[in-house]
Amino acid sequence: MGSEFIRLSHTSTVVGKKNLLYTELEMLNILKSLKEYKKLRKQEYELKVSLKSKIQQVIDYIKELERRLPETSIKIKTLHSTSPKISPKTSQDKEKRISFDDEIYDIKKKLEKLQA
Repeated sequence: MGSEFIRLSHTSTVVGKKNLLYTELEMLNILKSLKEYKKLRKQEYELKVSLKSKIQQVIDYIKELERRLPETSIKIKTLHSTSPKISPKTSQDKEKRISFDDEIYDIKKKLEKLQA
């Protein structure tokens, strides 16, 4: 069986290329958002684990204080607040983000060329 070819007009090919580039642009934006989401979820998990351990330390410390201090008829409860440390962004994350941004920029340039 032989190959069949279909002739497309110039406007049809330009519209097709535009649609393909827009789709690729949206896919890259989705991938970029997904990577950022995964990074934030990982950071959230690490902060939750850290918070849990710090809370346990505070509870242990309070129990130790209650054990050592003399008993009184008045009990006072206090809360201690701690600020979690935020880890700095890695250079690998920046390079991936830059590469996505570069690809998005290139696709936008191609779209501008097709629009002109």
